[in-house]
Amino acid sequence: MLKVAMLLSLSTLLVSAEIVSRTQVIMGTMATISLESSQKYKIQEGFTFLKNIESSLSSYDHNAKVYKLNLSKKVDGDKYLFEILNKSRYFYHLTEGYFDITIGSVTKDLYGFGDRENIPNLKQLQLAQIDINGIHIDHETITLDNGLKLDFGGIGKGYGIDKLSTYYQKQNISKGRVAISGDIRCFTPCTFEIQSPFEKAKSLLKYKAKISNLSISTSGTYERYIKFQKYHHLINPKTKKQGRAFVSVTILTKADNTKADAIATAVSVMPEDKAIDFLLLQDVGFILVQIDKTIISANLEPFVVSK
Repeated sequence: MLKVAMLLSLSTLLVSAEIVSRTQVIMGTMATISLESSQKYKIQEGFTFLKNIESSLSSYDHNAKVYKLNLSKKVDGDKYLFEILNKSRYFYHLTEGYFDITIGSVTKDLYGFGDRENIPNLKQLQLAQIDINGIHIDHETITLDNGLKLDFGGIGKGYGIDKLSTYYQKQNISKGRVAISGDIRCFTPCTFEIQSPFEKAKSLLKYKAKISNLSISTSGTYERYIKFQKYHHLINPKTKKQGRAFVSVTILTKADNTKADAIATAVSVMPEDKAIDFLLLQDVGFILVQIDKTIISANLEPFVVSK
């Protein structure tokens, strides 16, 4: 089941006739790995793999590369950090700047999501620095301009799923799924639900995948916010204000959770007309839910059927 916040407890073990699922807290949320019972010993390997990525990209773990980079503005990079920086720059340009990992100066420094939460004033927001060109790579060293902080929350979960999926594929694991909050990869055709933004713990839509390796990413304004829902975590880097056009964005594509995650993040903060025009040019299916409960969707037929 797809949920922006998965309602599963730490280290839950679920066993069916063929599939074993385990859940742990990773990347600040619930991660679930489901594999055939004959390969269940590979599940813990998967969690260890994801934690290695988290130890590079986390902005909360004091030992992580990104935390140190945000603090000291200089760090020796590793393969995960270099790769996700390159992908982030690509999606910055693809989305015309609506996806920008330097939004951390707002989400981390001012709002403090997941840490010392606060609602900043207008002057603080105006002074916050956001500049993708303030990231510099010189051989093995990465530096940030003063005032900048990185936040991979809009791409990191999708990236982690892609890397783990590739790891499993190399071991001939072809059945199961990986889910980190609202990001999912189904190795074989699966069924999934999109959580209602209006009624807690209820589904809004149900789908059945038509393809293997379906990548799904949902971003929503209704789970992660400070005090009031209008102060949610999906912030437009151009205006430094919360996106208002949609309460839920779901992106579907084949075998590319990084792409689905980044596009879902960007579309969540775009104006409605801009978002739809952009999505119609991409090789993705999409489901957009507005505050008045209007649902806008297109290009679903290659990926799923309604249940």
